[in-house]
Order: sequence, then structure tokens, then C-alpha cells
Amino acid sequence: MCAVSDGTAFCPGPVSRRSFLEVGGAACGMGLAGLLEAQAKSAVPGGGGKDTSVIFVWLPGGPPHMEMYDMKPEAPSEYRGEFMPIKTNVPGMEVCELFPRHAKIADKYNIIRSIHHGFADHGGWHKR
Repeated sequence: MCAVSDGTAFCPGPVSRRSFLEVGGAACGMGLAGLLEAQAKSAVPGGGGKDTSVIFVWLPGGPPHMEMYDMKPEAPSEYRGEFMPIKTNVPGMEVCELFPRHAKIADKYNIIRSIHHGFADHGGWHKR
């Protein structure tokens, strides 16, 4: 808790008050730019862009990606899953044979394969 009664330090801790204000000011400035841009686009007819939706599927303890969307049928048996890939309606894209409905609508979603992190553990990168 911050103490002001003794007058020595407003917010004691590992971060100085000056550093806190500098970082906070920079963060507000970055957020303000995005807000002003969004307001400007909404003021122009048709300038807001297309509405989109995102469904983020997080399955802690769920099946591994190698058995869902990143199948490697040519990999050695200790790395690949037991299921086979099936073709989708997008050329060159395959999904697990357990997802025939996903295969039919593959042109309606994206698979992001560029996410990476530098942490050695597998649990928690999404919380940092």
C-alpha cells in the first residue's frame, strides 16, 4: 500500500514514481492513437472496415496440434498421431480425419502457425 503520511515516498517499491509515470504516459499515448484512429474511421461512411469475429480455442489438456491441424503423416511414428489427414476445400490445407465438417468450411477460418515464444516451459506463455 502506498503511504503519504511520512512524506518520504509516495509509492515505495522497485519502480520509481518517475519511471511509473513515464511508462504510464507512454502507454496512454499509444492507446490514444488507436482510439483516435478508430473514431476517425467511424466518422467516414464505409471507413470502419468489415466486421470480423475471432474464436480463440484454448484447450488445456486437449489433443495436441499434431493430431488436429498440423498433421505430419510422413513423420516417424513416435512423432505423428494415429489419425490421417483429409483434404479441405482450400488447396494444400489438410485437417484431421476427425474433422470432416471443418474440412468443408476451411475457407471460412484461418490457422495461425506463426505464434512463438522464448519460454522453456509449455504452460503459461499465454498468461505472460
